Amino acid sequence: RAKAPPRVVTMRKSSRVPHEVRPEARGALHVVLRIRRGLPGLRTPRALRRLEGAFRKGKEKPGFALLHYSVQQDHLHLVVETENKTKLALGMQGLEIRLAKALNALWRRRKGPVFADRYFALALKNIRQVWHAVRYVLSNGRKHGTWTRAGVPDPYSSGRWFLPWRRSH
Repeated sequence: RAKAPPRVVTMRKSSRVPHEVRPEARGALHVVLRIRRGLPGLRTPRALRRLEGAFRKGKEKPGFALLHYSVQQDHLHLVVETENKTKLALGMQGLEIRLAKALNALWRRRKGPVFADRYFALALKNIRQVWHAVRYVLSNGRKHGTWTRAGVPDPYSSGRWFLPWRRSH
């Protein structure tokens, strides 16, 4: 029998999001951005300050708005609103650049790619889907086991500014 060649382990560069033409998008979307493997985690107080600064600067552009976010160890969940897929692409491109510059400065990297290949975007078709997506994004820390305190929003999310949550707790 022939001996199998040694297995080579490579870093994930791709987000495994297929390279297909994105469908027309209008309204709210749930977006997931993954960082490349081998980079430091995102759930640190210093990283959160940098991310929130980039979110504030890039949260609104004509035809694009960042509504909610959740920071996990190796990915971000966002709820965004857009007028069309061109505005989505431009808004996400600008936001990703701001985030990458902020994180590279934090990690003392001169430059280099931060995010895996592409972002995942799911169009939310009705108010019920929007409500479920917002709840999912704001509770994502519980799903990943990084936030377990009941009755308190995850500090690595925009939950502390979510008015329905603030009124009920």
